Amino acid sequence: MPESALREQQCSLYLAVPPSSPPSYVRMRTPVKHHVAGTVKRTVPYKDFLYDSILFVNPVRDFRNTSDRLLFTYSESCPGPEAHHSRDYQPFDLKMLRIKFAPLKTPLERRLQTLAAACWFVTLAFGGTLCLAAIFCLTFYTRLWWLTLLYGAFIFYDRDVCNKGGRSSDWVRQWAWWRYLRDYFPLKLVKTADLDASRNYLFCAFPHGMLSTGAFGSFATEALGFAELFPGLHPHLVTLAGHFLLPVTRELALSCGSCSSSAESMGYLLSRPGGGHATVLIVGGAAESFYCRPGSYRIILRRRKGFIKLALKHGTPLVPVVSFGETDLYDQVSNPEGSWLRWVQDHFRKVFGIAPIIPLGRGFFQYSFGFIPRRCPVFTVVGGPMEVEKISDPSRQQVDEVHQRFTDHLLAFFEAEKHKY
Repeated sequence: MPESALREQQCSLYLAVPPSSPPSYVRMRTPVKHHVAGTVKRTVPYKDFLYDSILFVNPVRDFRNTSDRLLFTYSESCPGPEAHHSRDYQPFDLKMLRIKFAPLKTPLERRLQTLAAACWFVTLAFGGTLCLAAIFCLTFYTRLWWLTLLYGAFIFYDRDVCNKGGRSSDWVRQWAWWRYLRDYFPLKLVKTADLDASRNYLFCAFPHGMLSTGAFGSFATEALGFAELFPGLHPHLVTLAGHFLLPVTRELALSCGSCSSSAESMGYLLSRPGGGHATVLIVGGAAESFYCRPGSYRIILRRRKGFIKLALKHGTPLVPVVSFGETDLYDQVSNPEGSWLRWVQDHFRKVFGIAPIIPLGRGFFQYSFGFIPRRCPVFTVVGGPMEVEKISDPSRQQVDEVHQRFTDHLLAFFEAEKHKY
């Protein structure tokens, strides 16, 4: 854009940024060119503005970056920062000191949605640890130690339930918490093909993302209407067996229909007589979360073949599931392969089965940083089934052939649906 085309406006400073950027505050960290009606007046180091004032910025339509200088237009009659504390000033629409605050008059409904998303993150990320700490305190620092011993005995007695179909609770799956969580993003479950309720299915979900938000909302709750879309089918979102040894949170997982992802557990679900069970496996697992970046879908599939062998043993159709928008909910601290951070994360995952990702989301009252996922829509799309021949003892070659066929089926499904979401 030619310099003469830049428009001057009193009391405003124009920064060349994409048109989607909202009005915001900015600290200038590079030298800037000052223009009045397109004429260069002078070049001023950033420090003259960084410590003396914070200037109001509005975006222009074109983007321009000239080497180490950003192109601005400026009015010499622009008042100081105190002018922005007038009655017309709306601080919740601005980015102050690189922090974009939420509107002060946010409706209560949206506040409750944010609270639901925050509680869900804390439950999944730290719930087990917090409950263990609570059990420890009750055992050694209160007179309720006998209750914790009884509960521990119950967990030991009930330890195998996650391998025998679990114990889903319709009441828990219909909690209002899940409806607020659904509306926060929002989440949506999309059906593309009918599934016969007299058969069992293996749903292969991608990508894992940070917390598998789309898969959880779609298959571990009834907030998205799974029972209405797929009548007669009972979903079981499988996860690591170790999660079912943690107090309290194991009861929540079991009540949501979750089961262990062990071969024994999945074999039990896939072989249930009469059908009507959909086992949901997030194929990439926790390792896939290391590749979670906004705007990209990088999955782990080539070396994951155990689920193919299980499907062949039971003759179970494979159903591709893709959650579009899953990777947009969080960014993460840079951890390229070969870095020390990635080395620590990989070893921690191998030992504990959990990926120690450092998520970059938003906070309760600002959008710039925090652990709460961002408000981005997630569409969980369920594809058509791919039939698999039943082979009681499949060879490696047969597993590879079906794996390649499923890979092609998944890619074709992704290409057909990606432009819709």
